[in-house]
Amino acid sequence: MPGSHIPPITYDSAPRDGRNVFRDGFGALSDDEWCAVLGRSIAEPVIGGVRFPAFPNDDLQRHVHGSFGANAMAEAFAFYSFVKANSYGAGPAPPGTRILDFGAGWGRTLRPFMRDVEFTGLFGFEPDFLFCTLARTLNPYAAFLTGGATPAGDLPGGFFDVVFSWSVFSHLSPASAALWLQELARALAPGGTLVFTAWGARFLHRLRDEAAARAAGQAVDWYSGICLDAAGSIEDRIQDYANGGLVWFTSGQSTVYGEAFVSEVALTRLLDEHRIPLALVRSDTSALGQDAFVLRRV
Repeated sequence: MPGSHIPPITYDSAPRDGRNVFRDGFGALSDDEWCAVLGRSIAEPVIGGVRFPAFPNDDLQRHVHGSFGANAMAEAFAFYSFVKANSYGAGPAPPGTRILDFGAGWGRTLRPFMRDVEFTGLFGFEPDFLFCTLARTLNPYAAFLTGGATPAGDLPGGFFDVVFSWSVFSHLSPASAALWLQELARALAPGGTLVFTAWGARFLHRLRDEAAARAAGQAVDWYSGICLDAAGSIEDRIQDYANGGLVWFTSGQSTVYGEAFVSEVALTRLLDEHRIPLALVRSDTSALGQDAFVLRRV
């Protein structure tokens, strides 16, 4: 990873005693005001005497999740609000809460939680070692763990109260998704919450429209083009999804990574088939840019 992706960083103002300076300085703000502060931190790294985590350059952000800067943080904040509403609720998390951002990338999605959770409870897991190193460099307030693309017991068992994952299960094959759901269930404390997103019917229907547009000679989004090249018949994939299948396809040779479309029926079947101790308590197909699922560790 080129060094140009990482800005000059100093954390000379970080608290030596580990107290949560974000809660101290910004705990009285509304969620909307806190979101605005995080947006300010892109260009203003020190706010109210508190140094915020740094950001990688715009090109890397755009490459990873298709957006950068304030738009990228707004997307992360929307997911934060959803996770919070479906786990520990309004206000700060209870003392001792431990959270895990699974598939943390450079650490974007974890940042809004810095105000709610003590630093000793902020964790991310990123299997790509270079991205994990970048996340560690940019944000010293959280602990970023790494491991392989296949579960190997790297996460502590029964340790986390909340695990969340943005746009990871939107790529995992059914076999890989089952392995990681089993691993995340093992890592959750009894009664803990898992929230993740995946592609759903909305994106399949968009792909159908874009397939028709491309057939008519019109340009389509570059990412949609990749999906269309890999999907085969979109009508067949839509029917597979409607029949309760976990739809997955890939443009490469990977047996792990591609494009995954998960329904409530498909997820429930996967949990039952592999006897994964997670119970689906909510699914949402409209609140976020991807479909969202809330599960409890049983």
